[in-house]
Amino acid sequence: MKIERLIIDTNKTLGKLVYLRSKSRELYENGVKTNRFAYDIVLLSDKLKGEVVISKFPKDLDLPYMTEIELIGEVEVKSTVAGAGEYRTIAHTLVVEDIKVKGNVSHQKEDKK
Repeated sequence: MKIERLIIDTNKTLGKLVYLRSKSRELYENGVKTNRFAYDIVLLSDKLKGEVVISKFPKDLDLPYMTEIELIGEVEVKSTVAGAGEYRTIAHTLVVEDIKVKGNVSHQKEDKK
């Protein structure tokens, strides 16, 4: 079975989300650095009792540690499988339209030039 797009109800599935950290990754095109960046945003979910990763977010977040945030728009789950032999690990990441501080406007740094 192949699921093309898995959209979740963030409140029911993830509950309260707080910002932990972000990490920049330079993007490549045909094996060459593009001087463009994407960001992995790491959040903490009270319902999942662990970290939630938003992969390839287009902008960095300028937020204090443990700031309560909310996800804007559709939230899509992406899964990747890694492993060797009989053992497999499935990693889930989220793709979101935007992130904002709970009750505020969007908080994003401009992309690195």
